[in-house]
Amino acid sequence: LVTACCVKLPGRTSSCTSFNLSFSANGPVATYSSWGLRRRGLCAASLTLLGAARERRRWRIRSLGLATTFAHMGAEAFDPPQRASEGEGHEAPPEGAKCGALRCQKDSYLQSLRTRVKTCVPSREKKEKGKVWEVVLQDTVLFPEGGGQPCDVGTVGGSRVIRVANIEGEAVHFVDAQLEVGSEVEVSVDWARRMDLMHQHSAQHLITALAVDMFGYETLSWDLKPDALLSTTLDLGTEELKPEQMEQLEERVNAAIREGHTVAPRWIAADSEEVEKIRCRGLPDGVVGPLRVLEIDGIDTNLCCGTHVKSTADLCQVKLLHTERVRDRGKTHTRLHFAAGGRVLGLMDATWKRQLQMNSLLAVAPESHVASVEALVASKKEQAKDVKSLLGEVVEFLVERLKKRASDGEKVLDVHRDKGDMDTMKQLASALDETDVLLLTTFGGPGAGTFMLSGPADVVAELGPKVATILEGRGGGKGRFQGKAEKIAKRTEALDMLRKATAGCPPAA
Repeated sequence: LVTACCVKLPGRTSSCTSFNLSFSANGPVATYSSWGLRRRGLCAASLTLLGAARERRRWRIRSLGLATTFAHMGAEAFDPPQRASEGEGHEAPPEGAKCGALRCQKDSYLQSLRTRVKTCVPSREKKEKGKVWEVVLQDTVLFPEGGGQPCDVGTVGGSRVIRVANIEGEAVHFVDAQLEVGSEVEVSVDWARRMDLMHQHSAQHLITALAVDMFGYETLSWDLKPDALLSTTLDLGTEELKPEQMEQLEERVNAAIREGHTVAPRWIAADSEEVEKIRCRGLPDGVVGPLRVLEIDGIDTNLCCGTHVKSTADLCQVKLLHTERVRDRGKTHTRLHFAAGGRVLGLMDATWKRQLQMNSLLAVAPESHVASVEALVASKKEQAKDVKSLLGEVVEFLVERLKKRASDGEKVLDVHRDKGDMDTMKQLASALDETDVLLLTTFGGPGAGTFMLSGPADVVAELGPKVATILEGRGGGKGRFQGKAEKIAKRTEALDMLRKATAGCPPAA
């Protein structure tokens, strides 16, 4: 005799135990599991049977308002039961929440959730196979990347979630461990990261709405980086945001923060007439609804899938940092950099620490930093001029020595320096163009460095690749074969090959 038991605790979550029975070569095998039901007054027990034909059946026994329900099943219960008519005795498992109606999109402040694993398959990314699994849950508090907002990270069943992606409407969690399908797990969000991303995203909506209202400047695009020490940007449809406009916009944004406007999502049908009245840059392909609308009370209504604060007051503060001009498709726009919420304090802290370092390096107070750096830059320019002049004198001296060697009958000349640039190589090569000698110039070493072989074009074309092979490098060029090498120390071997070749002796293989 097998008994399935269900107990109802009045006013509390019900607990329910199910026994699963299957046939094997050694006879029936029974297992059980438990779960909770939060619907008041409902108890359920399930018994799973696997018959000789291996057909899976599920029976459910329900009791409304009873303290205890017992089901006694004899040997006749092992016979395959009659299939119930559609809608009777069967409850299709929930399909799960789709992107757009996830728990994180309904309640952005929910930090954890008990849910079940729908699917778990190896990652489709080749480099991740065997290390990462794609997991779909019945619901989630982890937001998949979308609308310009990076995805959340966190844990599922204690395993690390590397990223979350919207794949064909499903929130796919890329997890570093395999999870059992059907198992109950707890999914938790990295709250510090979530809060930071919400701050930046809600601030973007606020800045965008007020820039349109105050100046008529539409937001063309925006960029949010997950690094909390980086600014967020939005591109405005104007060639210039004047300093006084930027100041006015910042004042208006922070006034709206102090006023504490409610920020909340709602959903409307895709064919609703309201869609045409709502600010939106366009819906992605395949979106059929319902559509998620985000409202900042009294300020903005916009289609958005991302997570947001509950009130503008939660942003604490927004700082507009600076602007820059950017070109896109032949048009000039203004890119506005800003920080919101905790990032303002983070950026201020990082800036203050750098200022203290500058105080120490420049040995002046902060108000003298600019003047001190300007003086250093001017001094560096003067020194660069002096170095260039001295280098010219060195080149002239080297050229005289090289020409003397050429007049003495040497056919292969060389110059090596631990430091140097390509301009110096070109000056040396040009000075010897009138002669009929080969010049191998090398800078750097004994490992990596640069080289140039100059001289008669036909000879250089033939021997240049051989020099590159000896020096374990590569290069090219007409008249002058130049490139980079890994073994400048082998220049002696390269010179020996060049001398043998110009003397009419075949170089060693």
